[in-house]
Amino acid sequence: MARSESVLGNLRQLFSTSFGVRGTRNAASWIVAGGIAYYFIYVPEARRRDQIEKERFLAKERAVAAGLAEIDRARPIPDPQERGLIKGAGTAGAAAKEAGGGSSSAPAAGS
Repeated sequence: MARSESVLGNLRQLFSTSFGVRGTRNAASWIVAGGIAYYFIYVPEARRRDQIEKERFLAKERAVAAGLAEIDRARPIPDPQERGLIKGAGTAGAAAKEAGGGSSSAPAAGS
């Protein structure tokens, strides 16, 4: 019996020091306050969030029905070049150099 009384005493002391709960009437008032806060704060925000999500879904359906394509931003568009972002000839210039057609050390004809 002594063990359970000490555990309950420790829990009461914890709630008393942490949350200011000093008795059953005080605990009941905290429960009522929490319920009121839930219905006046959380429920309207959840309804508003659901309404916004519904409006976005309907807007997306209207855009698809109108023929407007939505860009998929979930995955990046792959780079068509082999070696990353290279300005200039790209892969065609590299293939020409390997074939011997594009030697940069040859002098220009007009110089």
